[in-house]
Amino acid sequence: MSENRSVVSGIGTMAALTISSKLVRLFILMVTARFLTPEDFGVVAAFTMVFGFAYLVADMGILRTVIQRPLISERHIGSALGLSVGLCTLVTITLIFLGTSIADILTIEEIGMPLKVSSLMFLLLGVSNICSALLQRGGDILFIGKVQAFGTITGNIFVTVPLLYFDIGYWAIIIGLWVSELISILFILQKGWGNLRYKIYKKELVEISKYASAFFFNNTLGLLSQQLDIAIVSRFLGSATLGNYSRAMQLVDFPNQIYLLVVDRVVFPVMAAMKSEKDKLVVFFLQSLSLLSLALTLGSILLIVGAHEIVLIMMGSQWGVVGDLLQILASCIIFRALSSFMDSFLAAYDLVKILTIKQVTSLFILLFSVWFGLDYGVIGVAYAVVIASILRFSLTLMFIIMYTRITFYQLINKFSPSLFSAVFIIALYLMISKISILSGLLGGIVTILIFLIFCAIKPLGLFLTDKGAVFIKQKKANL
Repeated sequence: MSENRSVVSGIGTMAALTISSKLVRLFILMVTARFLTPEDFGVVAAFTMVFGFAYLVADMGILRTVIQRPLISERHIGSALGLSVGLCTLVTITLIFLGTSIADILTIEEIGMPLKVSSLMFLLLGVSNICSALLQRGGDILFIGKVQAFGTITGNIFVTVPLLYFDIGYWAIIIGLWVSELISILFILQKGWGNLRYKIYKKELVEISKYASAFFFNNTLGLLSQQLDIAIVSRFLGSATLGNYSRAMQLVDFPNQIYLLVVDRVVFPVMAAMKSEKDKLVVFFLQSLSLLSLALTLGSILLIVGAHEIVLIMMGSQWGVVGDLLQILASCIIFRALSSFMDSFLAAYDLVKILTIKQVTSLFILLFSVWFGLDYGVIGVAYAVVIASILRFSLTLMFIIMYTRITFYQLINKFSPSLFSAVFIIALYLMISKISILSGLLGGIVTILIFLIFCAIKPLGLFLTDKGAVFIKQKKANL
């Protein structure tokens, strides 16, 4: 019980920090949409995509290895630091000399110089990553969350917004991103510097490299599945179309990013610690899956019915294409986030090979789907991404049923609240939307509020009665 309470407490605090950071980013989207063009946002999307791949290579799974490995000695720490610094140095050299070539491949020449300047940051990141891993391993997860939230707020509000008035286009956002990253890196270095060791040992270096390679390969496949559509749109449809598409994806990825930064950072270490107790791991996973699916269902429905109004409020009337894309892409929110969560479960269950097969298959599904969708323009790509997300989700469920102790009926039982809730909310919305003023976003909000009052708040209130108190005592006695 105490372990569950600490996890819930950690998730709650991290959620507050992460949601505040993401709300700041959404605020920045609202502001920058009034100053920048779709072409500017296309440049930013291409830059962040390449920067993400560079970060992945620099990490190479070392961070998760240090967090998850059962025993870490000083020899492992020194060897991990040496490997991390070496990889980051390689990334720095690559971006300096090949930044222009990467820009040419993506047909967005403007990202060449930002990539070269960003390369210098990786020299610090090589040390910072090991400090971060050791802090997380030691349970100092909230410190990382607080630092990243502070960096996001500072870089976006106090750097990006003022720079917009100097009419420097996409540079305003990129410089803000640099400041955000540097703040996180410097604070983590200051906090974790004393935990580092500096001597490299061949045996431990080989151990870490082998252990990290599996994480690296799976993380690469995961990032490719998230960024492949961005790369294809950039290459074949141009920066303006990429700008519209990436803004829609930013709104769609908001729930998924909260999962990755909150749930995965808090829950994955807990699940990894349970890998020798499979029954306990299964119970924990199923409980988390049910709650997460219900929350994502509500968010997905709200985005679908209110897509155009959300874009109008946040970005203005000139971004109508983003509203069309958001309404389509919102359908894949629940499938993308739950697939990521189930991937973490498979990793904690020691099914890394199965996870790799699943991710390779999912990547090819996405590639073929997006490739055929290109014939119908950016709208076709959006529908292709939704179809690929559904197929990836189905494939993940199949592997969980085949290779773990979880049965099909257990999954149906955990998904039932979400399925029934979705049917009820959609039916209720269709009735409410008959009133013209309650269509779209407002109708969606009213519908979800009614659902929460009669399906969540009201039932919870029953537990405050005398009968509810007796019921709770009986349940505690059974436990």
